[in-house]
Amino acid sequence: MKIHNELLELRQKEKRITSEILNKLQQIEDGRGYLDMGYSSLFDYLVRGLNYSEATAYQRQACVRLAKEVPEIKQKIDQGSLTLSAVTTAFKHLRKRPVAEKRKILKSLENKSSREVKAMFLDPTPTIKIKKNRICG
Repeated sequence: MKIHNELLELRQKEKRITSEILNKLQQIEDGRGYLDMGYSSLFDYLVRGLNYSEATAYQRQACVRLAKEVPEIKQKIDQGSLTLSAVTTAFKHLRKRPVAEKRKILKSLENKSSREVKAMFLDPTPTIKIKKNRICG
């Protein structure tokens, strides 16, 4: 179908544009350029300056910060093997881990759905199981 092919082409452009945006945001973050524009943080700039929703702004900020340590994630996002959602979920859980471990975990997240990625970070402890059982039954 023609429209399907057009949408696939647009989707590829969308990935490239997202990658370009992340690169520009990285430059602003590195130089703290948001301060020169009157914003208190990159997040503030994304929300008030670029009119992103808070959820979308957080995703971009998480990707920029994680890409500082693992720059190849921008290429993986561009290629479509990593999603912004996967990187954001990983960012929340990997902050204090060594870079080598971050790379290994990010590699394991490639080509996974958001649901699969979230499941990989679940840590079922006995306390959580007990709470769930009490709630459910």
